[in-house]
Amino acid sequence: MEKFCPHCGTKNKGVFPDDVQNPVQYGSEFKALASYLNQYQLLPYDRICDFFEDIVDIRPSEATIISFNNSLYNELETVEEKIKQLLIESPVVNFDETGLSVKGKTNWVHSGSTDKLTYYAIHPKRGGKAMDEIGLLPEYQGIAVHDFWKAYLNYDNCQHSLCNAHLLRELTGIFENDQKQKWAPEMIALLCEIKNTVDQSKANTDRTSLTSQSQKFTR
Repeated sequence: MEKFCPHCGTKNKGVFPDDVQNPVQYGSEFKALASYLNQYQLLPYDRICDFFEDIVDIRPSEATIISFNNSLYNELETVEEKIKQLLIESPVVNFDETGLSVKGKTNWVHSGSTDKLTYYAIHPKRGGKAMDEIGLLPEYQGIAVHDFWKAYLNYDNCQHSLCNAHLLRELTGIFENDQKQKWAPEMIALLCEIKNTVDQSKANTDRTSLTSQSQKFTR
C-alpha cells in the first residue's frame, strides 16, 4: 500500500508483516483470537464462525479454525519443553491428574505446576506408564506435592509431600462418616492455623524486605 503525504508530498509505502505472504490471508491476530475462543473460552467451532461473521463480516470454515489450532500447537512445542524443564528444576512442584473424554473414551490430564508455571499432558493412562512417557516425574528431584496416589510413590528420585487440600478433604470425610472421631476437626483447625501462621510470616518477611530496600534507595 502506497500513500502520498498531503503536506510534504512524500510517498510512503507500508510494509506488510513478515507472516503475511499471500494477497489474501488470515492474520496472526485473527488466528490467535480464534484459537483463544476455542481452546480457552471453550466455544464450539460453529459459534466461533458465527462470531467472526457477526463482528467482521468474515466467516471462516470450521476446518480453518482446526488448522489454526494445529499451527498454534506446533508453535508452542518449544514453550512446553521450556516449561517442563523449569518445573524439573523447581524445588517444589504440585502434581495431579484428572479424567476427561477424548473421542468418547476416558483419558487423563496430567499436570505439574508451581505458582508461576503449569504443564499439561493428556494420556490414555492414569498411572506410572503415563507419568514415565510424559517425562516430568522421572527427572524430578525436588519435593513432589500430590494426593499420595500409589503411582506417585514409585518415584524415589524425589521427596513426597501430601497435598493439604486432599488431606483436609480426607479429614472432613472421616468426621462426616463417624462423628466420634473428634480428633479430625481438631487436626483440620491445627493445619489451617499452621498455614495461616506461615502465610503471615511470609508476608511480614516481604514487608521487611521492601522496607529495607526502600531505606537503601532513600539514603
